[in-house]
Amino acid sequence: MAKEIKVGFYGTGGIASHTHIPILQDLPGVKITAICDVSEETLQEVGDAHAIAPEHRYRDGIEMLEKEDLDVLFSCVPAFVRTDVETAAAERGLHLFSEKPQAIDLETALRIDRAVKDAGVISTVGFRERHRPMFHRIREFLSDKEIVHAQTSLSRPRGTTKGWLKNEDQSG
Repeated sequence: MAKEIKVGFYGTGGIASHTHIPILQDLPGVKITAICDVSEETLQEVGDAHAIAPEHRYRDGIEMLEKEDLDVLFSCVPAFVRTDVETAAAERGLHLFSEKPQAIDLETALRIDRAVKDAGVISTVGFRERHRPMFHRIREFLSDKEIVHAQTSLSRPRGTTKGWLKNEDQSG
């Protein structure tokens, strides 16, 4: 019998609670072992909704990593919050899934990248736009070029984003 994959969530907001957790809970051999969120209310709501035992709910990501036996960390916190939890997870040998963007500054992105490479773990950033025709054209255009830095911008009608997404310093 295959080993059960134990997953921890760092950040349990909308994308985690409405998309990633339900999908992973439907996969055989995958168990959501622990969750972490700074909001006690969100933590309790998500924990209750997805049957995560209270003793496996955390308000501190490092504490969760220290106390739980995980295989994978899903980091679903806003990029401006990412400081050391992803790096600490990689250093512990955990594979890493990060919601986009992984970082809003190059230093953080490089620190996570170094930890992932040094640990030899698998890491990916969720980026659903990769399947849009526009991005296929961009990839084709860039195929013979050395990429040093890439940045995209998305225009949204005024008032369609909420909370931290409205703040460019926090959302990138």
